[in-house]
Amino acid sequence: MDGLLDNVPCGIARLDASDVVVVANTTLAEMLGHGSTDALIGQPLTAFMDPASRVFHQTHTRPLLRLQGAVNEVYLRLLSATGEPVPVIVNARRGAGDVVDYAILAAPLRSDYENELLQARRDAEEASRAKERFLSTMSHEFRTPLNAIIGFSDLLGAGHAGEVNTEQKAQLGYIHEAGRYLNTLVNDILGYTRMGTTDLAINLVRLPVATILARVEALVGQEFTRCGVDYRREESDADACVTADPDRMQQILVNLLGNAAKFTPPGGAVTVRWAVQGRQVLIHVADNGPGIPAADRNRIFQPFTQLNRDDNAARRRGVGLGLAISRELAQAMEGDLTVVSEEGEGATFTLSLPLAPD
Repeated sequence: MDGLLDNVPCGIARLDASDVVVVANTTLAEMLGHGSTDALIGQPLTAFMDPASRVFHQTHTRPLLRLQGAVNEVYLRLLSATGEPVPVIVNARRGAGDVVDYAILAAPLRSDYENELLQARRDAEEASRAKERFLSTMSHEFRTPLNAIIGFSDLLGAGHAGEVNTEQKAQLGYIHEAGRYLNTLVNDILGYTRMGTTDLAINLVRLPVATILARVEALVGQEFTRCGVDYRREESDADACVTADPDRMQQILVNLLGNAAKFTPPGGAVTVRWAVQGRQVLIHVADNGPGIPAADRNRIFQPFTQLNRDDNAARRRGVGLGLAISRELAQAMEGDLTVVSEEGEGATFTLSLPLAPD
C-alpha cells in the first residue's frame, strides 16, 4: 500500500466482493497487534471479529452497503492477534465491482462510555421510583387532613354541632371552598411533578369573569390585609364571559393575586381589570412592586423558578410551580398567560381566555 496510507491515524482496508481483505495499511495491522499486513490480506474481515460483531456485520453492515452504498459510525469489536477484543468505529463505502473500502477508528473507551450510560440510566430509573414513592406518601399525607377540613366544615355548616348564624355559615363556606381548592391544587402539583407537564381534565363552560373573580377575592382577600397591600378592582365590562374551566380559571387567578400580594411592598396596591379584545377577554393583574428584570421575564414561567423580588424571604415561600402550572392551564383552555414589567415599576400579568359566544 502507498506509504502515505500506511501512516494515516486510522486503519484502512479494501475488501473484495467476497468480503476478503485485499489491501490493508500498517495502522490496521498494528491496531490488531500483527507485525505486518500479511496476516490480514487474503482473510475475510469477519475472521477478525468477535461472534456478535460477525453476526451484526453480516446482517446489517453488508446489506446496507448493497442498498445504500455506504455506512457510517458502525460499532464493532475486532479481535487482536492474542484474541483480545478491540472496539472500533467503522465507516465503509462501496465502489465499482462491489469492492468496499473501510476506514477503521480505534474506540477503546466506547465500552466504558456505554457502561457509564447504562449506569446513569439505572440511577435515573431508581431516582424516578424514589420520587414516585415520595409523591405517593406526600399525596396521602396532604389529602388526609384536607379531606377532614372539608368534611368537618360541611358538618358544621349543616348545623350538626349546633346552630350557626349567617356570618358563621359564610365563613365556613370560605373554609370549605379553600380546602376544596387546595385539594385540587395538591393533585395538580403532584401530577405536574410526576409527568413533567400537566395532563389535566378541562371542563369548558361559559363563565362570567366578575363571578369567578368574586370567588377568588373571597379566598385571597385576607392575604392582602395580612400583607398590608391595597386591593382594587377597576370598573370593567361586567357582562364579559369567557369559555373556561371554573376551577382552573380560579386556580390561575388565585395564584396571580397571591403572588401580587406577596411581592408588593406594604402600602402598595394591586389592581385587577379586564376587557374584551377581539375574540379574547384579557384579565390584567397589576402590582406596583419591584418589577421583574428583563432576563427573568420568560424564566418565571419555568417550573421550580423563584425570584427574589423583595427582601422579605418569608413572604416568598413556595416551590416555584405556580406560574408554570398557570400558563399550562391557560394554554390548555386556548388562552395564554403573559407578563409585562419594568424593573422598579411593578408588573402586569395578563390572563387571556376565549370570549364566550353570546
